[in-house]
Amino acid sequence: MQTDLVVLKNNFRQLIDNLNDIQVLETLYKLVSSFQREQTTDILDDLTVPQQQRLQQSLQQSENIANLHTHDNVKQEIQPQRKKKLFASY
Repeated sequence: MQTDLVVLKNNFRQLIDNLNDIQVLETLYKLVSSFQREQTTDILDDLTVPQQQRLQQSLQQSENIANLHTHDNVKQEIQPQRKKKLFASY
């Protein structure tokens, strides 16, 4: 497996070394850079402190089965609001 990684990296370097089109190289660089950033970025890093606290609170609440709602219950709860909004647009 490690050998495959080394071979792939060497092939990639060779490919880049043989490219002379600056636009292709820039595009490739941007693509690989953005992919690498996505792999190393944690979505929680983008949350504010209050958002992180709210998320933590929600996770704790979800551990209690009494706080959970089925899909059907949620549909029933929002149905009256959806009807009001639908008829309000006429």
